[in-house]
Amino acid sequence: MSDCRRTTKALIETLDAVTPVQPRALAEEKGKLKSRRTILQLYEDAIVHVRNLRLKRPCPTGDETRPAKKNSYADFLRTPKTSQASIDSQIFIHGMLSSRSLLFVVCSLPELQVVAASEAVDMLYRDSPSVGIIGQNLLHFIHFKDFWKVRKVARQAQAGELAGGESKAEALMQEQFEAKLATFLDVSCRGVDKEYMCRGITFTEFCWFPVHVSPDDKIAFILQEKSSSPPRPPSAADAFVPSIPRCPNRFRSRNELRRISATFYFDEICSTAFPWNVDAAMQRIQANAHPPFIQRAISSMAWTESARRVVQRITGDVGHEYSSRTTSSLSRVVTRMCQIHVFVDLNEHGVPYLVSHMRLRMPQWIGSIKTPWVLIETANLDGSPTQMPTAENDKYVGYYLDQSSPPDELHISARFYERVDGQYRCYHTRTTVMQPDHIHGRCIKVFGEVFKSATEAPYEFVHALNKTEEADPALVESLRAAGNAQAIGEADSATPTPVMQMENVDMSTDPSFLALPSFYAERNGYPHKSSPSTRFSN
Repeated sequence: MSDCRRTTKALIETLDAVTPVQPRALAEEKGKLKSRRTILQLYEDAIVHVRNLRLKRPCPTGDETRPAKKNSYADFLRTPKTSQASIDSQIFIHGMLSSRSLLFVVCSLPELQVVAASEAVDMLYRDSPSVGIIGQNLLHFIHFKDFWKVRKVARQAQAGELAGGESKAEALMQEQFEAKLATFLDVSCRGVDKEYMCRGITFTEFCWFPVHVSPDDKIAFILQEKSSSPPRPPSAADAFVPSIPRCPNRFRSRNELRRISATFYFDEICSTAFPWNVDAAMQRIQANAHPPFIQRAISSMAWTESARRVVQRITGDVGHEYSSRTTSSLSRVVTRMCQIHVFVDLNEHGVPYLVSHMRLRMPQWIGSIKTPWVLIETANLDGSPTQMPTAENDKYVGYYLDQSSPPDELHISARFYERVDGQYRCYHTRTTVMQPDHIHGRCIKVFGEVFKSATEAPYEFVHALNKTEEADPALVESLRAAGNAQAIGEADSATPTPVMQMENVDMSTDPSFLALPSFYAERNGYPHKSSPSTRFSN
């Protein structure tokens, strides 16, 4: 036997004598060592024994050792209390806010305005057109389906309910929740001659941990990206680097966008609020916050002679100068007769854009006619803020394509900005979901909430547009022949232009006018034949 083998054998015998034997099943193999273990089993027991020694630390009172808490790496790294140096609170706060790995957000209550955020959070909004997340409402960066989760924690923190129990920290950790956070990213658009960079939006799901509520009504959150494993409270050993997708990303193809184009009608049964009610709620929150879209659209259709004749026949007496302050009752009657044509395509730069037209489609007892299409709005879906027609000219809107939407759906996030000191600040958001529908074939739903404070009851609304027929071939052909010029301008049409001629149609099978019972029509002011109060004069 060589000297090397003798040395190895002696070391194994020494290790076998000092390594405790771990419990094993009787059926396992018995070795030739004195402890009746194999060499492999000896190595395994030695590793377990060394790990147990590392999880023990010296006591401040003597040389003995005591076991640390289970799975507590902080106890292993921490020195005895007698030798700990005090850390200034400002240094600790500066360290958290300057961290590029820890997602840390501090909000004021009850508004949930972001007052501080770590550098890792700022990195998520480096592609945002606004000033970032600091100084803005946190709910404007949360997915609309998760608003209630954030509000619940905010109300509990405001009422002091999170401080109950033996430990305030434990009470906070029990309120952890999952919510999607909006982040912005660059998207590559392939044009005719070169590539262009646009701005998109994506929603990533995070686990939110409220970790502190201060006496001056501020709440702090630590965010952790959700994974396949169950959420756990963050520890000091965590090092989180955001995995938000970055460029290159691309928009949908031209064929995918064109399949969404169709003609829709406003479904007041599936909707929870009328557009003018939402406009009134927006005005109560902030003056000139949002131009009345439907009322402006109805007023725009009055530019055509055929639409004026229809409105005169409905109301009996309407002047040629149709006021934009349309009454709600007249708006409801006209809205039921409106058709909205939505066309989505790519322009010559590869940027997606949306063009909406509107017309009146009368039922059979009014004349079975269609008024000309009137251009209502054009918008580039590249996230660039576009000025809205308001009195102060300080309101902007940006439309973003959601890169995290399902393949068979198209999600558009509309963000409304106010320009303050040369910077954009978001004050309202809406999400438009274009998705298949098993009844109508395709539908459009607009989700939004009007609020000023997170603890106030918000004005929630859903606008439902159901498909009534395919896209108008003549209108689509005219839009394509125009070379997408309408989508390159501003997102508003100040002088609507009729683009098609009026034509007679058969309205006898229109489900939006004939499927409702008469009692519902009378209760809601719906024009129908059997109601004497809604007869129209020639």
